[in-house]
Amino acid sequence: MQVSSVNNVKIYNLSHGKSLPEWLSDRKKRDLQKKDVDIQRRIELIQDFEMPTVCTSIRVSRDGQFILAAGTYKPRVRCYDTYQLSLKFERCLESDVVTFEVLSEDYSKLVFLHIDRYVEFHSQHGHYYKTRIPKFGRDFSYHYPSCDLYFVGASSEVFRLNLEQGRFLNSLQTDAAVEGLPSVSALKFNGSLGMAVGTSTGQVLVYDLRSSRPLLVKDHYYGLPIKSLHFHNPLDLVLSADSKIIKMWNKDNGKVFSSIEPQAGINDVCLYPGSGMLFTANEHPKMNTFYIPALGPAPRWCSFLDNLTEELEENPESTIYDDYKFVTRKDLENLGLTHLIGSPLLRAYMHGFFMDIRLYHKVKTMVNPFAYEEYRKDKIRQKIEESRAQRVQLKKLPKVNKELAMKLMEESELPIKKKKKKGNAVANLLTDDRFKVMFENPDYQVDERSEEFRLLNPIVSKVGEKRRKQLNQLVEQEEQDEENEEMEGRGSSEEEDSSDDDKSWVQEVREQRRLLRAEERDRNYNQRKERRQQDRETSLQSSNPVGNRQQEPQNQNQSQPRFYQIKAGEEFRSFSDAARKQKMQKTSLEERLQQEESSGMLNLNDTAVGSKQLTFTLKKDDKDAFYVADLGDVLKKHLRWLRVLPRVTPFYAVKCNDSKAVVTTLASLGAGFDCASKTEIQIVQSVGVEPSRIIYANPCKQVSQIKYASAHGVQMMTFDSEVELMKVARSHDNAKLVLRIATDDSKAVCRLSVKFGATLKSSRLLLERAKELGLDVIGVSFHVGSGCTDPETYSQAISDARCVFDMGAELGYQMTLLDIGGGFPGSDDTKLKFEEIAAVINPALDKYFPVDCGVRIIAEPGRYYVASAYTLAVNIIAKKVIMKEQSASDEEEDGANDRTLMYYVNDGVYGSFNCILYDHAHVLPTLHKKPKPDERMYPCSMWGPTCDGLDRIVEQCNLPDLQVGDWLLFENMGAYTVAASSTFNGFQKPDIYYIMSRTAWQCMQQIRAQGIILPAEEQCTGNVPSHCGRESTLDVPAKPCPTQVL
Repeated sequence: MQVSSVNNVKIYNLSHGKSLPEWLSDRKKRDLQKKDVDIQRRIELIQDFEMPTVCTSIRVSRDGQFILAAGTYKPRVRCYDTYQLSLKFERCLESDVVTFEVLSEDYSKLVFLHIDRYVEFHSQHGHYYKTRIPKFGRDFSYHYPSCDLYFVGASSEVFRLNLEQGRFLNSLQTDAAVEGLPSVSALKFNGSLGMAVGTSTGQVLVYDLRSSRPLLVKDHYYGLPIKSLHFHNPLDLVLSADSKIIKMWNKDNGKVFSSIEPQAGINDVCLYPGSGMLFTANEHPKMNTFYIPALGPAPRWCSFLDNLTEELEENPESTIYDDYKFVTRKDLENLGLTHLIGSPLLRAYMHGFFMDIRLYHKVKTMVNPFAYEEYRKDKIRQKIEESRAQRVQLKKLPKVNKELAMKLMEESELPIKKKKKKGNAVANLLTDDRFKVMFENPDYQVDERSEEFRLLNPIVSKVGEKRRKQLNQLVEQEEQDEENEEMEGRGSSEEEDSSDDDKSWVQEVREQRRLLRAEERDRNYNQRKERRQQDRETSLQSSNPVGNRQQEPQNQNQSQPRFYQIKAGEEFRSFSDAARKQKMQKTSLEERLQQEESSGMLNLNDTAVGSKQLTFTLKKDDKDAFYVADLGDVLKKHLRWLRVLPRVTPFYAVKCNDSKAVVTTLASLGAGFDCASKTEIQIVQSVGVEPSRIIYANPCKQVSQIKYASAHGVQMMTFDSEVELMKVARSHDNAKLVLRIATDDSKAVCRLSVKFGATLKSSRLLLERAKELGLDVIGVSFHVGSGCTDPETYSQAISDARCVFDMGAELGYQMTLLDIGGGFPGSDDTKLKFEEIAAVINPALDKYFPVDCGVRIIAEPGRYYVASAYTLAVNIIAKKVIMKEQSASDEEEDGANDRTLMYYVNDGVYGSFNCILYDHAHVLPTLHKKPKPDERMYPCSMWGPTCDGLDRIVEQCNLPDLQVGDWLLFENMGAYTVAASSTFNGFQKPDIYYIMSRTAWQCMQQIRAQGIILPAEEQCTGNVPSHCGRESTLDVPAKPCPTQVL
C-alpha cells in the first residue's frame, strides 16, 4: 500500500506493490514476503484483480456486490464477487469492447458495444443475443423508464433500440450544437438540468441546460481527451480523468480538492457508490484501487480499511521526495538561481527549497564545468597516498640464486618457536662466508628445469609460487626505483602452509614425468620437421642419365644424396612422404589431423552436415570459424511453402539474413522481398528484382530513405501512425500504403506489437487522415511476432484485418492486399510445426478472405527459409579444467564428476551467437565425429573469444574431453546470426561456404527451363552439376570452388 497526500487529502493506493506469480511455490512466496518490502506492504483486496494485458472499461453493479471489467488481449470480461473477494467468472469475446453497461441489479443482464459494430447481450448463463448497428459506435446509454438503448457513433444519428419490443425505433437527428464546444469525448448528467462535458483538448465544461454558455470551464493542462466524468454530490465535487491524471474539483468554483496520478495510462474510472473507493482501468495488466477517506467511508466488504487508515494517521510517515535536491538560499546564490524563487521550479521547504535533480546537475555543470576533473584528481591522489603505505619493503637480493635467498630470508623471519625446530644454521646461511660463492658465482645457479631437480623436488608448493610472484614484484620495483618512476606498489600476500600430504606428492611426481615425456616428444618433433624442411629446399634433378653422369663426380665429392623427379604415371614409393600421402587416404579424420599438423595444408573432412560429405582445403593457420550454407535447403523450403500455403506469396524478410547468395536464390524462385532499409533495398535490386516484388515493411522510416524508395520505384510500404502518413505524403508521390495493425504476440519469442502496429480504435482515424491527405491505402498487414508458438493468433489477427478492410470500404478504399507477416518456424525441432500453423491460416483466409474476393495474400517469412540451411563450425582455441574438491580415498585417481571443463571457441555472442541475446536462441554443439561408446562425458560450459564476461555461448552441456584445435558444429544457425554479428575486439565475421546438392541443382535447372530465368551469377559453368561459394562480405561475390557431392 502506498500513502500520498495531495492538498492535505490522504490517498491510499491499495494496489501498489508487486504481485506474486501464481506458479510460485508456497515456500518461495513466503521467502519473497520476508525479503521484499514492497510485497510486505501490499494489500490484495480482491484476488487476481487484473487483466492479461490491458483493461479498457470497469463498472460496479447497482447492488455493489459485483465489479465487472472488460479488457484485452484476448478480448474478455471478468466479474469479481466482493463478498467472496475473488473472481466469479470470465468470458472471452470475439472482438474488443468499446464500452459496456450493467442493466440489472447484479451481473445477470449485460450489454457490450464492440468495435466491429456488434451489440452483444449477456444473461446470467452467458451469451444471449447479438445484433449490429448501422455505424461504428463510440458510446451508448440506457434509459431505465423506457427500456431504450441510445447509441452514438460515426454519424449525426442516435440509434434507438427498445429492449421491451426487441426492435430498432426511429433514430434521432443531432443537428443542434452547443456554442463554442469542441469535439466531445465524455459526458455526464447531474440530475435533470446539470451536465458536465469533457472535450478532446482536455477541458471540462459544466452546463446548465437552460443556458447555451458553460457555467464553469476547467482545464487539465495536458491537452489529452477527457475519458471519464463523475459527480460526487455529498461534497459537490466533479471527478474528471484523462489518460494522465484524475482531478477532483469543486463544481461551483473549480477549486482543486485533490488529484491522483497513476503510473500507467488511464482508460476508465469507476466510483464505488456511497464510499470513498474508486477503481481505474489502465494501460497495464493491474487495475488500480484507491481509497480516499475524505470522500466517504470504506465499503462494508472491506470495512477494515477505516481502522487501518486510522492507525496510519497515528503514525504519520515523513514525505519522501524522489528525484529532488534540497538547496539553501546560499546554494542558489552560488548557482545564480535566486531569480527562480517563487516560480514552480522551486518548492519551499523549511529553511530551503526543493528543485529537480536534473536541473540541479545541469546548472552545476554550467557553473563549474571542471568539477568532475578536480574530483577525479583528488581521488587519484588519495589512491596514491594509500598505496604508498602498502608497498613491499625492498630487500637486497644477491645476483645468483635469488629464489633460494628469498626462501632463506622468509625462514629467518619465522617466529621463534619455528626457528628452534629448524635450527640456527639456516638463519646464518646467507652471512656465512663458506656459502658466499653460491650466491655470487653464476656457475652455482640452480637449474629448476633440469630433470634431476624435478625428481628431487617434485612438489611445487603454494609458498613457492607466491615466493616467485613476490620475487618478480621486488625485481620490478628495483627497476622502477632506478628509473625514478612513480608507480603504485602491491602488498605481499601472507604465507600459507607448504605441507602437502602423500597423495599430492604422488600426483606431482606423475605430473613432472609427464612434462619430461612431453619435452622429449617436442624435441623429436622439431628434429623431424627440420629434416623435412631440408628435403623440400633441396632441388630436384632430372631423370636424364647423361646429365646425371656429368654431375656424378661432383656429387660424390660432396657426399650428398641424389634426388630425382617423378614423371607422370610412374609409381614411386621410396620416399616416406609419398608413401605417407597414399596411406593417409585410408586413415580416419582424427589420425589425418594429427599426421598433417606439421604440413603446410590441413584437410578438413566434415560429415555432419545433413546427408552430404564435404571436403574443404584450408591453410594450416586458417582455423577460423566458418559457415556451410545449403542453398538446396532454401529451395526445399520454398517448394514446401507453395505446397502448404498455396494462396500466400512469400516475401522474404531480408533482415533475417541478408546474404547475397540467399537473396539471389529466392529471386530466381520468384519470391518477393520484405525490406526495412535503404541498404536492404539496394541488395535486393542489385540481383535484378523488380520494384513490384519489394515491400518497404518498416512503419518508422527515415525521410531520406522514403525518397530513395520513391526514386527507385518501390511503392508498397507500411505505416501505423499519423506522423508516418505526413512523411510519406511529403516524400513519396506514388506510395501504396499498407496499414499495420497490432496483434496479440504474447506467445512469440520476439514480440513486435509493443513497438509497431495500430490498434483497431486508432485504425479508423488513420484511414480518415490518409483520405484527407489523398494517400492510397491498398491493404492491411500484421505480424504475430518472430518465433510464434500459438497458431490461433493468426486466426484472430486475420479477423481483425477483416474488420479494418470493412472500415476502409466505408471510407471509399478498395483494399486488395493482406500481409500476414512472419513468425513461421525455421526448423523441424520446434514444438509448433509449420503445417500446424498452415492448418489454422488456410481456414481463416477462406472464411474472411475467400478466393474470389480479389485480395492478394502475402507473408514475410524470414527464419523459415534460412534457419536450417546454415551450419556453423567453430574451433576450440583454449580450454580450462576446473577441479572439484575430492573427498574419496587417496588410491582413487579419477572420479566420475571430479572436473568441469570450460571450452573457448573462436566465435561468440558478439559474432554469430548474438542470437542468444537478441533472438532468445538456445544452441547446443554437436561433435564432428561420433564419440566412443565408453568415452566419459564431462559437464562443460562454452565461451566466446572476446574479453567480455557476458560472452557465454552454452551454460551447461555434456561433452568429452576435447583438445585445442578440435572442431564443434552448431546447426540451425541461419536466422538472425550473420546479419547482426559484429567485429568486437577485432574478431572477424566467419566465412560462408555455399553448396547445393545434385538434386537441388537439377530442380533449379528445371525451374529455369519452365520460364523462370536465373540471374547470371547463379548459372553454373563446367560439367560438374554442383556449386560451392565463399562469401566474406556482401561486396565479395560468391566464387566456384571444388566440392564433393554425395
